[in-house]
Amino acid sequence: FGPSCPAPVSRPRPTLSLRMAADRVIVVGGGLAGLSATFELLERGCSVTIVEKEENLGGNSSKATDGIAAPGSALQAAAGISDDGADLAKDGPAAKALINDGAKDFEW
Repeated sequence: FGPSCPAPVSRPRPTLSLRMAADRVIVVGGGLAGLSATFELLERGCSVTIVEKEENLGGNSSKATDGIAAPGSALQAAAGISDDGADLAKDGPAAKALINDGAKDFEW
């Protein structure tokens, strides 16, 4: 770690000896890996620019933020929610698999 990007105080130094070549870094891609790399670099005091082709950050990870599809689960029943998954079924075979298996997978 160079003087412009010091190691974080709260974490032990890695066993691998690293030397930062610059204090300004460009991270290509704003998905989970790119954002994780950006966070680590910012913790070390680097100036970071993220280059992302999409309008929003998050990559594929941003598509998985809706929770677990488990229509008909015991949790829903306990909350008084009746859900047969009909609205989800129109999204295709993968969605139908979630309807068939989602509740038991969730309750596992």
